[in-house]
Amino acid sequence: METTSFIRMILMISFVNISANPTFSNQTDQIALFAFKYSITEDPLGALSSWNNSVNLCQWHGVKCGRRHQRVLELDLRYQKLAGSISSFIGNLSFLRSIYLQQNRLRGGIPQEIGHLSRLQNLNLSFNILQEEIPSNLPLCLDLGVIDLGDNRLVGKIPAEFGSLSKLTTLYVVANNLHGIIPPSFGNLSLLQVINVGYNKLEGTIPESIGHLRNLTYFGIGPNNISGAVPPSIYNISSLMGLFLLTNQLTGSLPLDIGLTLPNLRQISVGGNQFTGHFPASLSNASGITALDLLGCRLIGPVPVDLGRRKNNLGWLNLAFQPLSTLPIPHLVIKQIRLLCFLSRVQSLKTLGFWHRRVVELDLRSQRLAGPISPFIGNLSFLRSIYLQDNQFQGSIPQEISHLSRLQKLNISSNTLQGEIPSNLSLSLDLRIIHLSHNDLVGKIPAAFSSLSKLTFLSLSSNNLHGTIPPSLGNLSLLENIYLGRNNIGGTIPESIGHLRNLKLFGISVNNISGIVPPSLYNISTLTNLYMTNNKFIGSLPWDIGLTLPNLREFSVSDNQFTGRFPPSFSNASVMGALELSSNGLSGPVPVDLGRRMNDLWWLNLGFNNLGTGVAGEVSFVDSLTNCTKLRGLGLQVNGFGGGLPNSITNLSTQLRSLVLGDNQFVGNIPTGISNYVNLLALGLEMNHLSGSIPSDLGMLHNLQGISLAENRLSGTIPESIGNLTQISELYLQDNQFRDNNQFTRRFPPSFFNASGLGALELSSNRLSGLVPVDLGRRMNDLWWLNLGFNNLGTGVSGEVSFVDSLTNCTKLRELGLQVNGFGGVLPNSITNLSTQLRYLVLADNQFVGNIPTGISNYVNLLILGLERNRLSGSILFDIGMLHNLQGISLNDN
Repeated sequence: METTSFIRMILMISFVNISANPTFSNQTDQIALFAFKYSITEDPLGALSSWNNSVNLCQWHGVKCGRRHQRVLELDLRYQKLAGSISSFIGNLSFLRSIYLQQNRLRGGIPQEIGHLSRLQNLNLSFNILQEEIPSNLPLCLDLGVIDLGDNRLVGKIPAEFGSLSKLTTLYVVANNLHGIIPPSFGNLSLLQVINVGYNKLEGTIPESIGHLRNLTYFGIGPNNISGAVPPSIYNISSLMGLFLLTNQLTGSLPLDIGLTLPNLRQISVGGNQFTGHFPASLSNASGITALDLLGCRLIGPVPVDLGRRKNNLGWLNLAFQPLSTLPIPHLVIKQIRLLCFLSRVQSLKTLGFWHRRVVELDLRSQRLAGPISPFIGNLSFLRSIYLQDNQFQGSIPQEISHLSRLQKLNISSNTLQGEIPSNLSLSLDLRIIHLSHNDLVGKIPAAFSSLSKLTFLSLSSNNLHGTIPPSLGNLSLLENIYLGRNNIGGTIPESIGHLRNLKLFGISVNNISGIVPPSLYNISTLTNLYMTNNKFIGSLPWDIGLTLPNLREFSVSDNQFTGRFPPSFSNASVMGALELSSNGLSGPVPVDLGRRMNDLWWLNLGFNNLGTGVAGEVSFVDSLTNCTKLRGLGLQVNGFGGGLPNSITNLSTQLRSLVLGDNQFVGNIPTGISNYVNLLALGLEMNHLSGSIPSDLGMLHNLQGISLAENRLSGTIPESIGNLTQISELYLQDNQFRDNNQFTRRFPPSFFNASGLGALELSSNRLSGLVPVDLGRRMNDLWWLNLGFNNLGTGVSGEVSFVDSLTNCTKLRELGLQVNGFGGVLPNSITNLSTQLRYLVLADNQFVGNIPTGISNYVNLLILGLERNRLSGSILFDIGMLHNLQGISLNDN
């Protein structure tokens, strides 16, 4: 298994600072938040950047703690444009009462671990891109009052177990891909006020039990495929204010007295069904009605002549496609009738000019709006600002926006807009800000933007744009920020970009841009942030870059093809905070005084270059890094550095979260002082020539989540103190037996049982002996990788793999390797009852006897099955053909 990838990814955790002196009581919360940060791949607004050591954990953005115990009570990161997934570690925030993550771009599933939060009262994950099923154990959070999972891509059924949430008042699962029925158990939720399950694929009927909810104010089930008659009891819930049954297959008639039995009714929408019968005359008495939609039903008239008599607030009336009698409705003279179904969710629609009373600002950000942007927006001729970001608008950007000659600010980012960017936007000559990022736009960047002489901010990142960067952008002398990252842009950087003397941020990461970076770009003294990662740039970095860019705070050019010497002038970059040069072809030496003036440096990654030659003293620059008191991440991996690790490697900032030195040529022992880094999350020393034993004081690093010491020359024992690392999730110790006198000799360490959160345990290719504990997997619920191969754990006696029984508890297990151990006896029945996620099952080169278990066919995701060189007998199972994903199978020498 490749361990460097894990260490490289977990480096990202160091972007999050913790308090300098965290108390023991909130240590678990800190670690959980680190993991949450690690799972976020995009944070364009810097929502998590405020998590630093200048403030206490409880003052971080989005975090609220209790006054007495200082434990996290609330996580509020709504509307932050965060992308990534929700870490399962969120389930460790045991005091959490509220989670507000709505209006982001989070993907993946809802972690089952949220079900561990016994104090949780409010859960809002709406308006994300979450998939998979709703966790069935969510109802274990018995204090839940509000659940909002609306506007995602969830599948499966609505858990019937929700009926046990006796404190639930609000349930939104609207706009997903759910199927099944409305659980009758909802009728047990006596406090329930709001139910919205619309815009799904639900079937069945409306449960009679819904009519028992005497506090219900809002009931929405449309559109779906629900059929049958509406239970009469629903029309007797006097508290109902909103009834939305639209676009189903409901039958029957509307009660004639509905306007009397539902006196508080404000909005009723039952169109798109198969209702018949007479138009309810009692609706004339519903004085509070603001919206009445009976579109496409089969009601017959007459319509009461006084229908509008008491409806001063009516804003929407739709009786279209009805066989109603054609009679006048004299009292229906409502002057302000409007499309309330659109505007009722908008809290701040307009900003009016003081003199002319014309609309100058349209601010509908984060309003859950969907559908196209109307071309009529181009008629708002006085409009100066459009804020439609963080919605679900689809379709193309209307060409008519170009008619808005007064427009200064255009923000329609974080939607799902398609099509090309209208080139005629350039006609809005007053534009200062264009923010179109995080959509699905295609085509090229319009060269016509060059006419926007007042433009200061241009963000087109995270789309599907192609073509090149228009050279004409170099004419925009006021431009300060350019974001073009995460597209498919090719070509080269135009020389004209170097003419932008006010440029502060230039971001073009994750594209296909190639060639040499124009030298003029490195002479823009105003630059503070330069992001060019993951492109195809060649050439060298200027030797004087640290002098010509005196204001540079973040410089990231990883994953390119830069060569040449490491610029010695970086030693002069006194305001540098993050220096990311990994995955290029840079050569050394690194200046010995690199960190001398970098007091603000918090991130340094020089990994995957050619900075070393295997000679001692090549990392002497680490001495200068002791001056960087904010340093959280240090990556020197895959460089060919040699010699012993300097003593200063243990004297860096105590804020250090990740220390990655793998795949070099370091010799000597692992320094004992690494235990000083009490906040360390990731330690990577794999693939070096380190010898001696593992320091026992590593067990003092209670926050450590990942260790890789693989492929060294370590000897002695695996220290029992490893069992103190209760937060460890991945442990790689394989391949440490290069010589007969350099081997692990101790029996299997029982202390591993304390690491209940362990996900990957890799101990292969050592000489471990002794029985594997029978309850190995009992507490390891998160275990997904277990490799004990190439050891001496068996003696050929029956029952030596009885520990497999305990692995049935590991529901995430994907890889199991027990090869070359001398295990004997019959394969236990439990070998066919492991996780259905299993991909690799390797049991070769042992002494197993008996038949191949028939239940192997349960592993529908299996890719590799290795049973060769055992003593198995019988026939090859006929149902092995059911393993359609199988790529390799070896049964020879049995």
